[in-house]
Amino acid sequence: MNHESVNFVLIDRIKRTKNGKMLILRVGRNVFTLAEGGGIEPTTSSDQFQRGAMCPGSAVVPLPLCWSAWVQCLPAALGIRTLPSFVPHPLSSNGDRMSFTGRLKNVLWHLSGIEFVNLPEALLHDENKMYEQMSRGRDNLWALSVRSVPVLLINGERFLDFPRPLPPNIGFMGELATIGGKKAATDGGGGQLEPDLASIYSRPGSKGVVVFSMGTVSNTSNMPPEMAQSFLDAFGKMPTIDFLWKTEQTELAGAKQLPNVHLRRWIPQKKLMKHPKTLLLLAHGGYNSFLEASKMGVPVVLVPLFADQHINAERAKRFGIAVTLDKLALSAEAIHSALSRVLEDSRFSRNARRLSTMLAASVPAPSQMPAPVHLRHSLKLAMAPRTDLFTLKAAQALGFFQFHCVDLALPSALLITLLMLTFS
Repeated sequence: MNHESVNFVLIDRIKRTKNGKMLILRVGRNVFTLAEGGGIEPTTSSDQFQRGAMCPGSAVVPLPLCWSAWVQCLPAALGIRTLPSFVPHPLSSNGDRMSFTGRLKNVLWHLSGIEFVNLPEALLHDENKMYEQMSRGRDNLWALSVRSVPVLLINGERFLDFPRPLPPNIGFMGELATIGGKKAATDGGGGQLEPDLASIYSRPGSKGVVVFSMGTVSNTSNMPPEMAQSFLDAFGKMPTIDFLWKTEQTELAGAKQLPNVHLRRWIPQKKLMKHPKTLLLLAHGGYNSFLEASKMGVPVVLVPLFADQHINAERAKRFGIAVTLDKLALSAEAIHSALSRVLEDSRFSRNARRLSTMLAASVPAPSQMPAPVHLRHSLKLAMAPRTDLFTLKAAQALGFFQFHCVDLALPSALLITLLMLTFS
């Protein structure tokens, strides 16, 4: 059964379901379309949450779950305008302290209207057509569904993001999947390492392990041979450090000649971050890797490739736990220099441990609570009869020029200019 058939089957099932509620954890507009196609309106009442009416049925609570680079998730539609003078665009490589040219580029990024999670919307023509059919021909369903969102939950730590003003209906959930607590002295917490990995971590003469992973999206089998060789050459210069490389290529020319290089198709990265002999994470700058390393106090060397990885690298550098490499200039010397700098300068590991302690002590820490307090509170907010009391409904109705009072500033400037010319 294809994607379209599945959606129409679900709509028919929703239409035949009565006397209940439907809670949506939404990362795209398809489920909102399913709800509307099934005749479910996005309305709720405050006491329905207390009665536990959370089964498929007669009403919808659109409750999206986003990752921490949340500012690319529908900010204007939620009534949140970022200030480009100190809030970097998620697709830029700026931090929160920018030069004149940096601010200029950041303003242009914001004015471009490019938002990372919305990019696929313009590319999925067939799906968009299907959604329009399901939604009774209503146009701009994406903006419509976003304006109906009373609460936004973010899979990340607010402390790791750049500071910015936020309304109370935006909540950070922390890391949703968490194992163990602090680093364990034997197995890294969350269970024993597999014998294969345990042998790497206990190799005689090794000072520790560098975990190398470019994430799940970037297939390392497409890595140019000269780039892979640059990494191997750099690793070969550090024989007392083991390098555990997660790669789809388990056969790399020259790798077998390096006893400190270990290639694996898959690694339990979160568990390895908790191991006391993990010295450093060499990664692409994806948010999950940044979050895991930050929580476990592991410094990082990052090679940002695309999307929000550049700004994640800026986040990591802001805390003094990272060195970045240019993906277009990955020589063995540059890689070796970055690794040596982080491993030999104790400030990086000290800053990483400090950041880990601050995250562990931050309030709230949902993973340490006996019940999902944040989620329960967010659901109660979402079911409130008047969500306009804590959302930016007034700001949602303002355009760019109104929000920034440009429509007031221009006539005022014109009036002042005319008065000056008149009386000069």
